[in-house]
Amino acid sequence: MTTYPYPTPSLSDLKFSKLFKESPFLFTSDIELLNARREVVKRVFDKGARGGEAGLKALEEYIPSLLALAKTLSKDVKGESTKNVPEVTWRPVLSKKKGNVTCASIWFEVAEVLLSYGFTLCTLSNTVLAGPPPLPSSSATSPTSPTSDRFNMAADYLTRASGVFEFWANDKDFGSPRWLNLPVERPTEVVGDVARALSIICLADAQRIAIQKAQTLSLGTSLALLAKLALGASSLYRDAYAKLSGLPGGEIKDLSKEFVGYVKDMGETICVAQARGMIAEVKFGEEQNGEAVALITDARNRLALAARSSDSPTIREIASKELPQVETALAKYKKTNDMVTMQHVPTDENEIAVLMPSEGKTMMATKKFVVPTLAFEH
Repeated sequence: MTTYPYPTPSLSDLKFSKLFKESPFLFTSDIELLNARREVVKRVFDKGARGGEAGLKALEEYIPSLLALAKTLSKDVKGESTKNVPEVTWRPVLSKKKGNVTCASIWFEVAEVLLSYGFTLCTLSNTVLAGPPPLPSSSATSPTSPTSDRFNMAADYLTRASGVFEFWANDKDFGSPRWLNLPVERPTEVVGDVARALSIICLADAQRIAIQKAQTLSLGTSLALLAKLALGASSLYRDAYAKLSGLPGGEIKDLSKEFVGYVKDMGETICVAQARGMIAEVKFGEEQNGEAVALITDARNRLALAARSSDSPTIREIASKELPQVETALAKYKKTNDMVTMQHVPTDENEIAVLMPSEGKTMMATKKFVVPTLAFEH
């Protein structure tokens, strides 16, 4: 299984030494700690850690110092300290445009660090999912096996990432509301509704992992329930896409088409195709073969279109991998209906839609990001 492959963040050298010279709120030890921990973050990501455990640890050690600095500078109502904030340069992760963005604001550093923390958790989820295949033994299908742990860990990373993005979107002390009064051109990814969309996408991706876990480990979950979960994931992706589509000033155009295509096609195509394929199997087992053919044909058509024309390489890969199995099922169901039952095959979308559950089901919840104990507070 694959979720969206967020690019690795890239950041510039950054020293906070000038702040100490002007701020009555900072000690030398504060600046030394900030510089040391920021340098570790840069060194880890420069090595191409791709958001691995080393990157996660470096960010977790840096965040308490960075938030402490942001809170300290916010006490300087005269703004003397903020005059010496160094320029911060990051490469946006979701932008269609190439190149870095530079801004002389501590809140830009806070934004990119918190967002990078969320993206790193997402990348770790993908890394876990890309691990070794299940062992060919009965223990591999146990709910407490290493394979089960792998699915659980991947989903946990995503629900944690959901909490980070939600925190950035809504927190008034350290989150995106801080950008409202900043006279700078902000990267699209720091906009609150983009972060809210990211939070929802993480939950949808985590739900897809839960579905795959149930299928891989043969946990006895009914196909009807799995179809509802797939429809629930589809609804989450659609909600996220609606937030992106509603960005002011057409800012959705500034996001990479690969990312937008992933969100759109997951909601409209992949999850719906999976759900209809599952209900088709249920119908075939009940000898409602005409309905089974209608549903599996619709699933095939959706996957074929996505494999051929989606803007997202990830979607094209997922659709291409799932298509052969769906083609096989279609051939089986059609042959049975043509030669044995000869039932009517619905072709109208409205007729097909009523064969599905009336609504989906969501089961994943955001794990809230809690502000860590600040490294210093004067």
